[in-house]
Amino acid sequence: MYFSYSIIGKLQLLKAQQYLNEGQEPCDVADQLGIKRDTFSKAIRTGRLHNIKKRILSTKSERSGQDNAAPMGMGTRNVDARLAASIGQLEEPVVPDFQALQDVPKGGVLFALPALLVTGLLKYSENFLNSAKAIMD
Repeated sequence: MYFSYSIIGKLQLLKAQQYLNEGQEPCDVADQLGIKRDTFSKAIRTGRLHNIKKRILSTKSERSGQDNAAPMGMGTRNVDARLAASIGQLEEPVVPDFQALQDVPKGGVLFALPALLVTGLLKYSENFLNSAKAIMD
């Protein structure tokens, strides 16, 4: 039994959107709900439904392989900018390239930083940095 676009009810649209949000393919959702595929794709084109594309996130294993292949080691994909910065040829700093990742080893410790900052983690850091600067000069 197939439903036409004009009679797709709100409840069915909500179910369809839920399935799309879970990452199911539109054609599979249409078949599952008994909606014609072309009708379903029209609902997406007209904005009644939104096809959520799942982002492919890299894993630690994949990043380790990329780091091993990188000429300068871990996290050094922009070699030209790093070399230019090291010899003072850049007028502006290189913008970091942050990416969404599937897993970050020991990344949970970052959740503790706000609490540590409130308790005065960096209270005396300026003294230490000035001392280190004096030693280097």
